[in-house]
Amino acid sequence: MKKSISKEDWAKYLNSVQSQLGSINTREWVQIARLTNPINFPPGEYVNIAFFSHFSKASAVEKISLVQTPAGWVPVGYVVTKVELPPAPAAVPGK
Repeated sequence: MKKSISKEDWAKYLNSVQSQLGSINTREWVQIARLTNPINFPPGEYVNIAFFSHFSKASAVEKISLVQTPAGWVPVGYVVTKVELPPAPAAVPGK
């Protein structure tokens, strides 16, 4: 499973995410799922965590995947998907 990226590429990815979404304002936990021996992954215990996050420029769903190792939980994936929120309803005059 050691198909990893360099620290430099990881930093570039995170900088790209931050430039698109801005700085984090709030992060709300949405879901956690535990998986044992998932298909197409090395055997083991995994956890996927999803957050609904509000950044200064946009909102997004962040998904983080961790695998359990003898040293503890190690991140193995991070995906950010921008969410388009519907516009706020217009104020009704006189109300």
